[in-house]
Amino acid sequence: LHERVDQMVKLLLAETFDRPLHRQEVEATPLIRSAVSEVSQFVELRQQKLELTTPDDLGKLHVEPDKIRDSLTQLLINAVKFTPNGGTIRLIATRMPDNRLRVAVADTGMGIEPDCLAKIFEPFFTRYDVSKHSSGTFEYDKRGLGLGLSVAKAFVEMHNGKMTVESKLGMGTTFTMELPAA
Repeated sequence: LHERVDQMVKLLLAETFDRPLHRQEVEATPLIRSAVSEVSQFVELRQQKLELTTPDDLGKLHVEPDKIRDSLTQLLINAVKFTPNGGTIRLIATRMPDNRLRVAVADTGMGIEPDCLAKIFEPFFTRYDVSKHSSGTFEYDKRGLGLGLSVAKAFVEMHNGKMTVESKLGMGTTFTMELPAA
Protein backbone atom coordinates (compact mmCIF):
# COMPACT_ATOMS: atom_id res chain seq x y z
CA LEU A 1 0.00 0.00 0.00
CA HIS A 2 2.87 2.32 0.85
CA GLU A 3 4.36 1.77 -2.61
CA ARG A 4 1.04 2.61 -4.30
CA VAL A 5 0.57 5.78 -2.27
CA ASP A 6 4.14 6.78 -3.09
CA GLN A 7 3.39 6.31 -6.81
CA MET A 8 0.26 8.47 -6.50
CA VAL A 9 2.22 11.23 -4.78
CA LYS A 10 4.90 11.11 -7.48
CA LEU A 11 2.24 11.37 -10.16
CA LEU A 12 0.60 14.34 -8.49
CA LEU A 13 3.96 16.05 -8.10
CA ALA A 14 4.81 15.36 -11.72
CA GLU A 15 1.58 16.88 -12.98
CA THR A 16 1.65 19.94 -10.70
CA PHE A 17 5.38 20.42 -10.44
CA ASP A 18 5.79 23.94 -9.05
CA ARG A 19 9.31 23.83 -7.69
CA PRO A 20 12.40 23.96 -9.84
CA LEU A 21 14.35 20.76 -10.24
CA HIS A 22 17.24 20.32 -7.84
CA ARG A 23 19.69 19.44 -10.56
CA GLN A 24 23.10 18.03 -9.82
CA GLU A 25 26.04 17.04 -11.96
CA VAL A 26 26.10 13.24 -11.78
CA GLU A 27 27.96 10.55 -13.65
CA ALA A 28 25.53 8.79 -15.99
CA THR A 29 26.99 5.28 -15.77
CA PRO A 30 26.73 4.87 -11.96
CA LEU A 31 23.20 6.33 -12.05
CA ILE A 32 22.15 3.75 -14.64
CA ARG A 33 23.85 0.93 -12.76
CA SER A 34 22.07 1.88 -9.53
CA ALA A 35 18.71 1.47 -11.29
CA VAL A 36 19.84 -1.92 -12.59
CA SER A 37 20.85 -3.02 -9.10
CA GLU A 38 17.36 -2.12 -7.80
CA VAL A 39 15.76 -4.73 -10.08
CA SER A 40 18.47 -7.41 -10.11
CA GLN A 41 16.75 -9.51 -7.43
CA PHE A 42 13.55 -9.61 -9.50
CA VAL A 43 15.51 -10.63 -12.60
CA GLU A 44 17.10 -13.47 -10.62
CA LEU A 45 13.78 -14.66 -9.20
CA ARG A 46 12.29 -14.75 -12.70
CA GLN A 47 15.41 -16.48 -14.09
CA GLN A 48 15.76 -13.77 -16.70
CA LYS A 49 18.92 -12.47 -18.29
CA LEU A 50 19.73 -8.76 -17.98
CA GLU A 51 22.29 -7.52 -20.47
CA LEU A 52 23.79 -4.13 -19.65
CA THR A 53 25.60 -2.35 -22.47
CA THR A 54 26.96 0.92 -21.24
CA PRO A 55 30.41 2.44 -21.51
CA ASP A 56 32.24 2.97 -18.22
CA ASP A 57 32.32 6.68 -18.98
CA LEU A 58 29.09 8.03 -20.41
CA GLY A 59 29.91 11.43 -19.00
CA LYS A 60 27.84 13.61 -16.76
CA LEU A 61 24.20 14.54 -16.61
CA HIS A 62 22.72 17.69 -15.11
CA VAL A 63 19.58 16.17 -13.56
CA GLU A 64 17.69 15.49 -10.38
CA PRO A 65 19.18 12.01 -9.93
CA ASP A 66 16.31 10.43 -7.97
CA LYS A 67 13.81 11.23 -10.70
CA ILE A 68 15.93 9.81 -13.48
CA ARG A 69 16.80 6.70 -11.45
CA ASP A 70 13.08 6.22 -10.66
CA SER A 71 12.29 6.48 -14.39
CA LEU A 72 14.93 3.93 -15.33
CA THR A 73 13.86 1.59 -12.54
CA GLN A 74 10.25 1.76 -13.73
CA LEU A 75 11.24 0.86 -17.29
CA LEU A 76 13.24 -2.09 -15.99
CA ILE A 77 10.43 -3.29 -13.69
CA ASN A 78 8.01 -3.18 -16.61
CA ALA A 79 10.43 -5.22 -18.70
CA VAL A 80 10.71 -7.80 -15.90
CA LYS A 81 6.92 -8.01 -15.47
CA PHE A 82 6.11 -8.44 -19.15
CA THR A 83 8.92 -10.83 -20.08
CA PRO A 84 8.39 -14.54 -19.45
CA ASN A 85 10.63 -16.46 -17.07
CA GLY A 86 13.96 -17.09 -18.75
CA GLY A 87 13.55 -14.14 -21.13
CA THR A 88 16.07 -11.40 -21.87
CA ILE A 89 16.10 -7.72 -20.97
CA ARG A 90 18.65 -5.38 -22.51
CA LEU A 91 19.62 -1.92 -21.33
CA ILE A 92 21.74 -0.02 -23.83
CA ALA A 93 23.05 3.45 -23.00
CA THR A 94 24.84 5.64 -25.53
CA ARG A 95 25.80 9.23 -26.14
CA MET A 96 24.35 10.62 -29.34
CA PRO A 97 26.40 12.83 -31.72
CA ASP A 98 24.68 15.93 -30.28
CA ASN A 99 25.70 14.74 -26.77
CA ARG A 100 22.20 13.66 -25.71
CA LEU A 101 22.09 10.52 -23.59
CA ARG A 102 19.94 7.72 -24.97
CA VAL A 103 18.95 4.79 -22.77
CA ALA A 104 16.92 1.97 -24.30
CA VAL A 105 15.32 -0.83 -22.29
CA ALA A 106 14.32 -3.70 -24.57
CA ASP A 107 12.73 -7.00 -23.65
CA THR A 108 11.76 -10.27 -25.29
CA GLY A 109 8.34 -10.14 -23.69
CA MET A 110 4.76 -10.27 -24.82
CA GLY A 111 4.72 -6.88 -26.51
CA ILE A 112 1.99 -4.28 -26.38
CA GLU A 113 -1.17 -4.38 -28.45
CA PRO A 114 -1.10 -1.71 -31.18
CA ASP A 115 -4.32 -0.07 -29.92
CA CYS A 116 -2.73 0.30 -26.46
CA LEU A 117 0.49 1.99 -27.58
CA ALA A 118 -1.11 5.44 -27.88
CA LYS A 119 -2.37 5.24 -24.28
CA ILE A 120 0.54 3.47 -22.58
CA PHE A 121 1.81 6.63 -20.85
CA GLU A 122 -1.62 7.77 -19.61
CA PRO A 123 -2.16 7.65 -15.83
CA PHE A 124 -4.16 4.62 -14.68
CA PHE A 125 -4.00 2.91 -18.08
CA THR A 126 -3.49 -0.84 -17.52
CA ARG A 127 -4.50 -2.04 -20.98
CA TYR A 128 -8.03 -3.23 -21.15
CA ASP A 129 -7.95 -6.31 -18.93
CA VAL A 130 -8.44 -5.36 -15.28
CA SER A 131 -8.34 -9.03 -14.26
CA LYS A 132 -4.53 -8.80 -14.55
CA HIS A 133 -4.27 -6.16 -11.81
CA SER A 134 -1.92 -7.12 -9.01
CA SER A 135 -0.16 -5.39 -6.17
CA GLY A 136 2.94 -7.46 -6.93
CA THR A 137 6.13 -5.88 -8.20
CA PHE A 138 7.52 -8.39 -10.66
CA GLU A 139 5.08 -11.22 -11.38
CA TYR A 140 4.60 -12.10 -15.05
CA ASP A 141 1.84 -10.12 -16.79
CA LYS A 142 0.61 -8.53 -13.57
CA ARG A 143 -0.28 -4.88 -13.74
CA GLY A 144 -0.26 -2.22 -11.09
CA LEU A 145 -2.35 0.91 -11.02
CA GLY A 146 -1.07 2.21 -14.34
CA LEU A 147 1.05 4.96 -12.80
CA GLY A 148 4.65 3.88 -13.29
CA LEU A 149 5.08 4.73 -16.96
CA SER A 150 3.20 8.03 -16.71
CA VAL A 151 5.40 9.11 -13.78
CA ALA A 152 8.56 7.98 -15.57
CA LYS A 153 7.66 9.92 -18.71
CA ALA A 154 6.72 13.02 -16.71
CA PHE A 155 10.06 12.95 -14.85
CA VAL A 156 12.01 12.64 -18.11
CA GLU A 157 10.03 15.47 -19.70
CA MET A 158 10.72 17.70 -16.67
CA HIS A 159 14.36 17.44 -17.69
CA ASN A 160 13.49 18.48 -21.27
CA GLY A 161 13.92 14.90 -22.37
CA LYS A 162 11.60 12.54 -24.16
CA MET A 163 10.40 8.97 -23.81
CA THR A 164 9.18 6.75 -26.62
CA VAL A 165 7.98 3.18 -27.01
CA GLU A 166 8.09 0.65 -29.83
CA SER A 167 6.55 -2.79 -29.60
CA LYS A 168 5.65 -5.85 -31.63
CA LEU A 169 3.02 -8.11 -30.16
CA GLY A 170 4.56 -11.40 -29.12
CA MET A 171 8.11 -10.17 -29.80
CA GLY A 172 8.86 -7.57 -27.14
CA THR A 173 8.98 -3.89 -26.34
CA THR A 174 11.60 -1.17 -26.30
CA PHE A 175 11.24 1.97 -24.19
CA THR A 176 13.74 4.70 -25.00
CA MET A 177 14.51 7.77 -22.94
CA GLU A 178 16.62 10.62 -24.20
CA LEU A 179 18.06 13.30 -21.97
CA PRO A 180 19.64 16.51 -23.23
CA ALA A 181 23.34 17.22 -22.90
CA ALA A 182 24.45 18.50 -19.51
